Amino acid sequence: SRSAMPRRRALRRGMAERELTTALHEAGEAGGEADPTAARAWHALGEEHRGRGRRERALAAYREAAEAWRRVGERLVDVPWEEVRRTRERIEELARGGAD
Repeated sequence: SRSAMPRRRALRRGMAERELTTALHEAGEAGGEADPTAARAWHALGEEHRGRGRRERALAAYREAAEAWRRVGERLVDVPWEEVRRTRERIEELARGGAD
């Protein structure tokens, strides 16, 4: 039914958030902090929080992503700079108070 659709979307979003958080903790425990996957996961978590209107949580996740990208840059020559730029833009946007 139509009324169940928003609920299903919310459930999927909650599951995505839990899966991202779990993956990030596992990556940290495995020493994968300099892995582009961890930076991408932090950015995705920021997107999830931003989409739910959780500005402070989103900003914290984007900052974690930026730090992860910094570590990636220290170890890799081929850094995906477009992804790094998007993370930096989100930080600037939310630090200014923008929500969308």
